[in-house]
Amino acid sequence: MKKKMVLVVFIALYTISIGAAVVILATGNKKQESTKSNPMNSLTSLAGINKSEDTIGIIKIDEPIAFTSQNQNVFSKQQRGASFWLEQMQYAVTNENIKAVIIRVNSPGGTVGASQELHAAVQRIKDAGKPVITSIADLSASGGYYATVGSDRMFANPGSLVGSIGVILGGVEFTDLLVKVGIKYQAITSGKNKDMLSPYTKMTSEQRIFLQTMVDNTYDQFLTAVATGRNKSKDIIRPLADGSVFTGEQAVKNGLIDELGDFHKVVAYTRETYNLPKANLEAITPQNSAFSIKDLISVIAPNTAPTVNLIDTTPALGYSPVLYLYQF
Repeated sequence: MKKKMVLVVFIALYTISIGAAVVILATGNKKQESTKSNPMNSLTSLAGINKSEDTIGIIKIDEPIAFTSQNQNVFSKQQRGASFWLEQMQYAVTNENIKAVIIRVNSPGGTVGASQELHAAVQRIKDAGKPVITSIADLSASGGYYATVGSDRMFANPGSLVGSIGVILGGVEFTDLLVKVGIKYQAITSGKNKDMLSPYTKMTSEQRIFLQTMVDNTYDQFLTAVATGRNKSKDIIRPLADGSVFTGEQAVKNGLIDELGDFHKVVAYTRETYNLPKANLEAITPQNSAFSIKDLISVIAPNTAPTVNLIDTTPALGYSPVLYLYQF
């Protein structure tokens, strides 16, 4: 009898959850119908921005940089990560009412490609005739610094950490451990270097030289971006580009940023310098995506079993082994 009651309760709860999801899905679809004609439909509801008024747009880069963020809530469907920040930046380019952009950075960096695309997007905003001002909170290191080093002006708090100009490629190796426990690794590859970053093989001296060359090339790209963004020669930047981080005060003295100041000072500077005394100050914020049946099913019955990944030690940063990342 008790088993039957439990089964009935379970079926009732399941039915109610499915019904609620259908209602949410239907409501969300109605809200999205009005945005389908716009190619930037996820950003059509720019929170609080009056179409007839000047606006200073705010973009927050506030986590490790990668195209896909791991900090998503399935119920709110809030977008994050470099792909979303790139959408925000493109919206800033195309929206005529956004007259300037403040980028609030609090990031240790991340993957090379994502950092470079954000850097290019900052330049596109500038090319559109709109100033970009960077405000550093706690940390703007490595890829976080790379992304915004082309800004028109960079601010930081006196104790903010800035810099870490450099590249890291890391991994672990388990070969000695595998021998001890009697496990042999076997792989069929198309070339001798196909698995050179595998934790199950020893790296050869030739492979180490090859990887060092790749890291050096990526480092030179970083060095070039900083030298160009700060309007200095590589020879001046190179002594500072050994991976070291600096306080905001040190960064000003070293020429890595322009000025000390908190977010309020950055806003005041932007208003005064670019003649925007009455401009709205608004975050570029999209509507939350509707919660779908697929999302509900993924919560109730996930189709992927949990796994242990011994290779990827930084899953939030995707799959790139070469990183513009400050590790602490």
